[in-house]
Amino acid sequence: MASKGYAASTLSDIAAEADMSSSHLLYYYPGKEAIVADYFDTVCERFKREVTGLPPDPEQKLDAFADLFLGPRRSDRTERTVMLDLFGQTVQNRTMRRAKAAHDRFIRAELEKVFKQTPRTPGSSAHDAAQTAYAMLMGLRTNSFYDTSLTAVQTHRLFRQTLFQLAGIKVPKARKRRGNTEINHGRSAPRPGNRSTRGTRSAARVAGRTHA
Repeated sequence: MASKGYAASTLSDIAAEADMSSSHLLYYYPGKEAIVADYFDTVCERFKREVTGLPPDPEQKLDAFADLFLGPRRSDRTERTVMLDLFGQTVQNRTMRRAKAAHDRFIRAELEKVFKQTPRTPGSSAHDAAQTAYAMLMGLRTNSFYDTSLTAVQTHRLFRQTLFQLAGIKVPKARKRRGNTEINHGRSAPRPGNRSTRGTRSAARVAGRTHA
């Protein structure tokens, strides 16, 4: 789907990527739509687990949010390609639209919880700040895919700055990275590993592992 797009990808294409026959794939799923819906849910659930595990301190959490969604080391063009394509499918696919709406609400709610603990921009409620932050996130993720001049580092920096500005907190100096360690204000802490799903070469690979 990353190379051909959702519409052009057939069940045979997905089965071939998963090293199985179409009939074998149909044993697990009734069709292509069910496969991509399951894959979509898998990616959303992964982000939900990671967001839930972010540090409780507001400043640390804002930094972690920026790293989780737009961190340069977490940039996976294949996954972004597939997810952008699937976002387009949610317009017509009611099941996927409900899943995306639920995912969006969860992320915005988590951002709102953080902004409630910060001074925020004068005149801005935590709800407004969360809405703005999430809109910025979606815009940057989409624009960085189409605008090749917008690098992963720039995208991360812009989102991080926006989060802290909305929170009414002075933007801290960017962390310096040394191997698998992040150094911030003289403190060292392990950097979360890149847990991007490598199964994004096809939804069927993820599905196969899920239902093995």
